Amino acid sequence: MINKTSPLIAEKILSPAAAKIRIDTYIEALLKERADQATGISVHYAAAWQTISTLYQGGGKRLRPYMTLLTYQAFSNESSEAIIPAAAAQELLHQSMLIHDDIIDRDLIRYGIRNVTGQFYDYYEHLIPEPTERRHFAESAALLAGDLVLSEAYYQITQSKVPAETIIIAQRLLSESIFHVAGGELLDTEASFRPRRDIDPLTIAAQKTASYSFVGPLVMGATLAHAPEEQIALLRDLGNTVGIAFQLRDDIIGIFGDEAVTGKSTTGDICEGKQTLLIDEFYKRASPEQQTQFEAVFGKADASNEQVQAARDLLIESGTLAAIEAYIANYETACIEKLEALQIDSSHKTIFAELVTQSLKREK
Repeated sequence: MINKTSPLIAEKILSPAAAKIRIDTYIEALLKERADQATGISVHYAAAWQTISTLYQGGGKRLRPYMTLLTYQAFSNESSEAIIPAAAAQELLHQSMLIHDDIIDRDLIRYGIRNVTGQFYDYYEHLIPEPTERRHFAESAALLAGDLVLSEAYYQITQSKVPAETIIIAQRLLSESIFHVAGGELLDTEASFRPRRDIDPLTIAAQKTASYSFVGPLVMGATLAHAPEEQIALLRDLGNTVGIAFQLRDDIIGIFGDEAVTGKSTTGDICEGKQTLLIDEFYKRASPEQQTQFEAVFGKADASNEQVQAARDLLIESGTLAAIEAYIANYETACIEKLEALQIDSSHKTIFAELVTQSLKREK
């Protein structure tokens, strides 16, 4: 077990709420600084940073930076304050992915408010009356905003108070996360039009979700703390396991969630024909008649609310929803077993276990 016995340098284990305050304080100040700098170039450029700030303040649990800080604390006697910028980089990567994901999904809403595309769409209203043309330029601006946030993530890692060689490794880890999540996003996007036999939802879940939402933050925190390689390998395994289960929960929320809670549509996955793990399971369990009924709705952009509800009912009647819930429970058990193999103190194990449970039993 890692030696963390010195009472002189011991740091109180961060709660999610405390970590969120630290990360929000850091990133909100950063975004304001960038907006001020952009104003020196053009007020219209500053508007881009303001849309990013508005989205950032709209919601989010800051789960990824919290995992980075928590893992660092679990393997280091040093204050986690030293790696706040690197932890913030995990959230900036996430924000960049959200901005780009909303463009891909053609969404204008995130966290129940106008996302970056939506804000630019409104911003350009007096300049571009024609809706299609205005949407094009709004999405173009949002694409650039997402790139800005991604670039900032790389830069923030350099601001961490760790050795230069560790910073280089951390930036490589960030690049690794981007490599995997971009590949997963591409495969996920193509899943709406490729033949079902060519789609592997498990691969998509591992690449798009687990890679940057769990593996990246856990490995980043442990690497910055100079944890043993075998412990980092265990964290990779843990991150992949919880990440796939997290995506399974996301699949359920995407179809059965409460829009008032999620802040997003719960008809999109069915209307767009999104090939998730849940849908893959449906085709393994449904009767030919159920499949025919489902396919009459699935992937139909103009499906009515009644038709979408009928598709939901088929997912329940076929036993698909219950099966996915059982898979999530099994993944949760596997995660707890993997946690026991980590050489960290029991207090941190307890916090990690709670984090796993909260991630897999969430409603949004």
